Amino acid sequence: MVQVQEAENQIITHYEVFAERPSDSDLLVPAVQEHQRRLGRVPRLVAADAGFYSLKNEKTIQAMGVARVAVPSRAPEAWSARKFRNNVGSVLDNDGEPDARAASAC
Repeated sequence: MVQVQEAENQIITHYEVFAERPSDSDLLVPAVQEHQRRLGRVPRLVAADAGFYSLKNEKTIQAMGVARVAVPSRAPEAWSARKFRNNVGSVLDNDGEPDARAASAC
């Protein structure tokens, strides 16, 4: 397996080749550490797919100074507490009704 790390504008900052596939969640914190080692600071934003998520990872990289973590949780309880966009783009509340308080979404 090959792990590729990118910075802004899809510039590759690091890559690593593994003989055996590690768990994605075991790679997130070392990736942030490598970014810090190479570039002298942690990234402001870390984005990855749900395979990289763990609460421990999220708390660890936030403690390292990462301001925004965009790594979705795969846990069912996390889904029930979130607001979702339906297929036409309106924001729904936890009951599936349009949420009038949502002026914008990221």
